[in-house]
This record gives sequence, C-alpha cells and structure tokens, in this order.
Amino acid sequence: MDVAVGRDKDGQVPKLHADEVDIDDGLVRRLLGDQCPGLIIDELVEVEPAGTDNLNFRLVSGDDELLVRLPRKADAAGGIAKEERFGRLLAPQLPVGVPVASYVGTPGHGYPFAWSVSPWLPGRLPQPGEAGPELAVDLARFVAALRSADATPYEDDPTLSAYRVGPITSRFAATTEFLPRCRGWADVDALTAAWELIKDVSPYDGPPAFANTDLQPGNLLIDDAGRLSAVIDFGGLAVGDPTIDLLPAWHLLDPDTRPAFRGALDVDETTWQRGMAWALTIGVVALGYYAGSGSPLVERSQYQLQQVLLDLP
Repeated sequence: MDVAVGRDKDGQVPKLHADEVDIDDGLVRRLLGDQCPGLIIDELVEVEPAGTDNLNFRLVSGDDELLVRLPRKADAAGGIAKEERFGRLLAPQLPVGVPVASYVGTPGHGYPFAWSVSPWLPGRLPQPGEAGPELAVDLARFVAALRSADATPYEDDPTLSAYRVGPITSRFAATTEFLPRCRGWADVDALTAAWELIKDVSPYDGPPAFANTDLQPGNLLIDDAGRLSAVIDFGGLAVGDPTIDLLPAWHLLDPDTRPAFRGALDVDETTWQRGMAWALTIGVVALGYYAGSGSPLVERSQYQLQQVLLDLP
C-alpha cells in the first residue's frame, strides 16, 4: 500500500460522511497505549487513499508491520467483528491473503466502536484499466474459491445479510434518485438508457453463496508482477446471490481483459447482464454521493460506468 498523512487544517482526517466520528493518529496511539500496552510504536502512518468505511493506519513495531483499522461510522462498525470471525474461517480456503485480526479493540477515549489490529499485507492498489489477463484470472479464481466455501451454516446469519446479495429490484429507487446527481460527472442520458435496458434482468435462482460484495480497486492489492496478492476488506461479506462479485470486471478490467475474467468463471449471459446492472447502480450511487468530495471513488466510479457503457450494444 502507498501511505501518506492526509489531514485538514485542524489536524483531523477529512470526513466523507455527515455521521462520521473524529479520528486522528493521536486517538490511535491512545487506544493502543491503553489496550496493547506492550506494543512499541516505532511508526504510525495513515494509509492513503483513505477508505470510505474505515480509516487504516500502518504501524511499525520493531520488526513487525501491522494494520490498525478503525470504522468511520456506525453502519461500518460491524465489519470489524465480521472480519475477525470470517477472515479466520475463510483464509485457509482462499488463494490470496485476507485480513485476519490478531486483536480486536474496544471503544475508548470517546471513540465508540470496536477496532482491530492485524498483520500488514504487502502490495499496492491497482489502478483501473492497468490489469493484465493474469490479474483477471487471479480475480476469477478468488471469486470462485469464495463461492465454493460452504455457506450453508450461515444462510440465516443476520450479520451476513446485505442488499448487495439480494434482488436488483431493491436498487430501483436509489438508482433513479442518484442518476440526476451524476450530471456533469458522467453521461446521465446514456446511463439512464442503459439502466432501462438491463435493470429487468432475471433474478438469481441458485443456492446462497459467500460474496465479498466490495471487490473494488481500493480493496485489492497486487504484487510487483501485477498479480493479485491480497483482498484487504471483508467488512461487507454476505451470503446470498454472489453476482455482486463480478464487479471487478467493470471496476478494474477493460474490454481486452474482461473476457479472461468471464471465461475463467464461466459466466452465462443472464448472470453477466445482472452483474452489469449491479455495476451500473453501484457506480451511479457512489458517483452521485461522493462527487466533489475528493474521494478516489469519484474517478473509480466514472471508470466503472464508462466500462458498462462500452459493454452494451
């Protein structure tokens, strides 16, 4: 990961959400000092670009490199417990590294949520459009491995319920609301026509499966050879329709590399259309929400929506 310190004029991490709590490295040091008193902090640096749900800090302690993760807001707080529980369960079944918490901290010093410390996973974030066919196949293998893990015992687990593994009909209202907010940032007329073309795709009728639900470039790491080395966020893990994990096809890949991803997963046309519908609605809402914020999700969403439009006749 690339790391750098990003602060506003008051020394706080800039906020992306109205309901976000205050976080800075001083808070992180106080939490670690109270709850991990034997841990020596040689270096503590905020990871950039910042996540939208969590703020991450790279911690150097002697010869150890660690990641400290703090949720930014209440609706992201449950991801810490989910990563601790299911990261440990799924890690042995997956082809690349995933976060497995070595310590889960408790609220303190005015910070209201659980937080975590885990081993640092090396690599860098991929940029949309830079992926080669090998990375496309790596992503497909990861998705296939996650889907093949036995989700049967967790079908009714409320912590693994999410709209992203439900029917695309749940996104009709949000997409209609956010499309006008994208004007000036994307071709709204083309996106509206595309949405009308693909939104009524047939629903998923397969067995419930695990899905990461957020395989976007900010949650992936690649090595020096451009191969997938880790998936670094499992806070959105859910069980249901796994179509949402086709998102990297438009988040990251391009017309030349999408066929390798699709072929490695053996995706039929209806499922591919449903994946495009998810990519469009996720991209529209993210772009409309973050436009003007300076978040990397603005450019990523613009790329994603352009790729969907390229795939349509």
